[in-house]
Amino acid sequence: MLASEQEMEGKCRTLPLVMTLHDDLEDNWFWTPDLGVGYIVRGMHRLLAGRGSGHHSSVSDLIWQKDVLLKVSEFAWRIFQSRLPTKDILFRIAIISHDSLLCVSGCENSESTNHLFLGCNFFCSLWHLF
Repeated sequence: MLASEQEMEGKCRTLPLVMTLHDDLEDNWFWTPDLGVGYIVRGMHRLLAGRGSGHHSSVSDLIWQKDVLLKVSEFAWRIFQSRLPTKDILFRIAIISHDSLLCVSGCENSESTNHLFLGCNFFCSLWHLF
């Protein structure tokens, strides 16, 4: 077992010691940055961009954690650095023409990172499923 796995196992073993169980209450998950709405992708984006109510010092502190798969951290980093090959970037570097800028979902908006992850009704509905 790796050292990081042993550390995670230790955390899992101590978790029941700090929890209080109630037979008459249903289990719930809470998203502490926004208890009223709960977790939404837009809320995480605001938190990472520094516009939310989070108390993290930087985006890097949240993205580059040893408990997160490297490919997930890299993907998040690419999102916040605008390094995904969206159509607006492909147009900017002359890979595609202006006629090809529209979102692949057919919503008639220009495809950008912000649009795909926060603004497109089609893709936002998919994010809610996750």
